[in-house]
Amino acid sequence: MGEGDDNAIGGDGNDTFFGGLGTNNVDGGDGIDYLSYEKVTPTFPVGANRITVNLTTKGEVLDGGGVVIATDNITGPIENITGAPGIPNDMTGAGGDNILIGGAASDNLAGAGGKDTLKGGLGDDFYTVTTTGNGTEIQDTGGAADSLFIPGITLLLSGPSTTGYGLERQGKNLAIDLNIDGKIDPTQDLLIVDFYADTTSKTAGIGLIEDVVNLKGQDIINSNIPNTAPPPTSNITWTTPTASASDPGPDVPAPGGGNTTFVDQGITSFVFTNAADNTFVPATATNLYIQALNGNDFIVGSVSADNINGNLGDDKILAGGGNDGDRTLTIPANTIRIAIRGGKGSDNLDGQEGDDLINGNLDNDTVLGGVGNDIIRGGKGADVLDGGAGADYLIGDADQDKLTGGADADIFVLPGASVAATSSNQADLITDFLGGTDKIMLPSGITFAQLTLTPVTVQVDGSTALVSTSIQSGTTFYGLVQGITPVQLTAANFIADDPNITILG
Repeated sequence: MGEGDDNAIGGDGNDTFFGGLGTNNVDGGDGIDYLSYEKVTPTFPVGANRITVNLTTKGEVLDGGGVVIATDNITGPIENITGAPGIPNDMTGAGGDNILIGGAASDNLAGAGGKDTLKGGLGDDFYTVTTTGNGTEIQDTGGAADSLFIPGITLLLSGPSTTGYGLERQGKNLAIDLNIDGKIDPTQDLLIVDFYADTTSKTAGIGLIEDVVNLKGQDIINSNIPNTAPPPTSNITWTTPTASASDPGPDVPAPGGGNTTFVDQGITSFVFTNAADNTFVPATATNLYIQALNGNDFIVGSVSADNINGNLGDDKILAGGGNDGDRTLTIPANTIRIAIRGGKGSDNLDGQEGDDLINGNLDNDTVLGGVGNDIIRGGKGADVLDGGAGADYLIGDADQDKLTGGADADIFVLPGASVAATSSNQADLITDFLGGTDKIMLPSGITFAQLTLTPVTVQVDGSTALVSTSIQSGTTFYGLVQGITPVQLTAANFIADDPNITILG
């Protein structure tokens, strides 16, 4: 933009607008765009003393008395700011993923939530990051009195936990657990790059920030917070299982048609037709054993206790209200019976409310526990299991399964050696393990001492790769724990197999 008053509109690509002269309107349009003040100096424009930019409103050049001498009104999306190299810059993001680049003077850089990159450069810089600054990086390269402010929090001089804002050393970098979930996730937490001089010693690096919220940077350097170095030894690409497109074929023996009643373990049965049924369970079937036959069925249970078997075809089953079913899984002190059982096809099974037991059975199934303390099992096939709210058991069984516990204390059951993977990229994936809350149940006959916890990176469906842990013993791979490093897992996170848990079906 020139010395006059301009209207500047970007195109579809990535544009850079040079501000600092006149009164202008700037619209970046599509693409990733910069508003740059890198040409502004104390003599151009004459009297320039400070730059102030808020990506939601405008950028201004002020003189030494605080008088505005140039204005750039931001009328359309601008993602990034480059400040003036030799005068102070005050820069605030817009809530998205922004890059804020300071200069050699003392700058104020404030992320506004989102995955921001804050580069203070030389000088004593002041960084502000919110707890919603998911994936933000600070890349500071100098200064003797840099500061980081995160409103509303107090940092602990200890590792990540679910009870306070903890820290973790990642080689040369310092990570802050912004969402206090007990683990460091680069997509959710804050990373300060080159905080340390190397990956192991207690020596400050060029990215040291002298005041880190309520802590001194040198105290962090001298502390014994967890260090995830050395880096992972292998990279794993993991793909979420999807429903099978093939026809599973008829049951053997083939089920009969029509509505039939019979007694099965004292439960009367209600059988749907061989067609593709799309229905609610009728009131007459309350407390009955409900069996679908052929076809791709959509069945919604009643508000009472139901026992639903999807049988042949690709089925979707919603349990409805109540604690459903009464069948075949035994745990200590009582027997919980199967609420929903998929058939041969790829089924979508949803327990909804209540304490349910759900078995995906054959093929690639999606099994949702819903609200309640559920026991969900994938069965044969590559399955996606999500416990939902409540204290759940998640049992992947054979093939490659994706296990998400959801809220509350969950138990992830590792597969036995006979069905466990023989390579890490085929192992079950635990996506949301919380140390101190969740547990991992060991396979029968395996102790924690027999396991090897190997650092890896795991990239799921093309997303950001996360430092994770492979649980293995020799050439047997029992599972992957996403976003958790080996140093974060101890014997206390594991429990022995329970012989009272018997799956009969």
